[in-house]
Amino acid sequence: MDKIIWIEDRRETVLRLINHCKTMSFDVKEISTTNKLADELEADQKKNNIKLIIIDIMLYSVQSLSSIGISKVSTDNGMLAGWAIIEHFLRPKEKGEYSHIPILIVSTRLLNGLARDLIDEIRERKGEWIEYIEKGHSSNDKDPWIIQFKQIIEKLK
Repeated sequence: MDKIIWIEDRRETVLRLINHCKTMSFDVKEISTTNKLADELEADQKKNNIKLIIIDIMLYSVQSLSSIGISKVSTDNGMLAGWAIIEHFLRPKEKGEYSHIPILIVSTRLLNGLARDLIDEIRERKGEWIEYIEKGHSSNDKDPWIIQFKQIIEKLK
């Protein structure tokens, strides 16, 4: 079964979207820590069932990347943990072993100048696509961010 890994520590903020993915016949693995992420990626390594990694930027449950062997990288007390995971684990400067998996960032943080520069730099590294959706405060099906999210998920099928 095709799988989506969803890295989020506040499940309630995206529960409707998780359920949408499940209705699209995806096996959604909800993860909130880096060691569970590494375990899930390693378990799937030969199967290639992971079609997408969805990640939030603010992950208060991720205070460091030491559990995946990456030290001296700040997560800013979880405020920038998603960026740290992407930049140093999922899309490191040297081609990483997970570069073949697309990444969708879903976050309430605005994609401002520094973040835009970082995502552009990460996109230049070898690997599958990476997209950013600014999560709105409403989860109405007519909200542009919900429509954009659903369109991305439908393209995976």
